[in-house]
Amino acid sequence: MSANGDTSRGDASTRPAPTLRQVARDTFRLLTFRLDGHAQRTLGPRHLAFGLFWTWLVGMGRWWDDPTAHVTQHLGVGSVVYVFVLSLVLFVVFVPLARERMPRLRSFIAFVALTSPPAMFYAIPVERFLPASTAATANVVFLLIVAVWRVALLVRYVRVGLGLGGFATTVATLLPLSAIVSFVSVVLKMGDVLVQSMGGLRDQTQAERISTAVVSVLSCLGPVVFLFTVASYADLMRKARQPGTDAPAPTPGPDDTFHS
Repeated sequence: MSANGDTSRGDASTRPAPTLRQVARDTFRLLTFRLDGHAQRTLGPRHLAFGLFWTWLVGMGRWWDDPTAHVTQHLGVGSVVYVFVLSLVLFVVFVPLARERMPRLRSFIAFVALTSPPAMFYAIPVERFLPASTAATANVVFLLIVAVWRVALLVRYVRVGLGLGGFATTVATLLPLSAIVSFVSVVLKMGDVLVQSMGGLRDQTQAERISTAVVSVLSCLGPVVFLFTVASYADLMRKARQPGTDAPAPTPGPDDTFHS
């Protein structure tokens, strides 16, 4: 039990298993930024299963109308694997900053999986009823909407669920994201492939033009943001290790209670 009376690691087993209707309601509340902190930290096995189902569904939806996609893409395998990899990366970054409130890994994977439904936008076959140039723009807009939505959900989870302050939330959120962007665009030099894949850009000319512009921006900003957040993260950890100090103190919000 932490100083503020909050259980350090939420455990969904302390309450009855939710029904499918309750899981769906929790998912809707999470996606609309209304699920409280305790509920976010105590997502159970049924939430995980529901989230992975949506991950698999939108993973297939991303490629359902692309005849050139690989069979594993049509089966949505990559999206499911990505959830586990991303969850592990985020978990490793968050644990040192939020020891008191960090949930079990299973619950955290459930949260990441439940952020998948916004990717339904990718399944809209805009190429079938819009000109190639307009379809490419629409796909980029969808990509932006989904990316902003998911990042906002992650920010709220760190701020409300884990109780970190504003600066720590910014650092904890940007560090893993900027690391991934920098690694893919600068080290692997596959940023254009990633943008075209995530945005569903099929027209080669438009895809190259748009992805080149996006990757140019990411290649410049990614490393700069990464270096800044690494330095800031190290400073937060240094302060946490100083005698008489703890990890960044949780800041409970008014909604940090569980509502059934």
